[in-house]
Amino acid sequence: QAKLLVAQLEALLANDDSEAADLFNEHAALLRAACGGAAAGIEKDISRFMFLDALSALRAAKSGTPQLH
Repeated sequence: QAKLLVAQLEALLANDDSEAADLFNEHAALLRAACGGAAAGIEKDISRFMFLDALSALRAAKSGTPQLH
């Protein structure tokens, strides 16, 4: 489920879609667990509508986490 949520979040961020904030908030615990230490920065960027920064951080976290590929 984490892999699917990360993929959905990545797509929303890539499309500069504010639904990314809703998705993160709705599934915060799972996304925090999946993204590890990067989750706080991703969440902060999303809350500031800095979607490109959040996307970069999410992709970095994803590349370092084999179960998210």
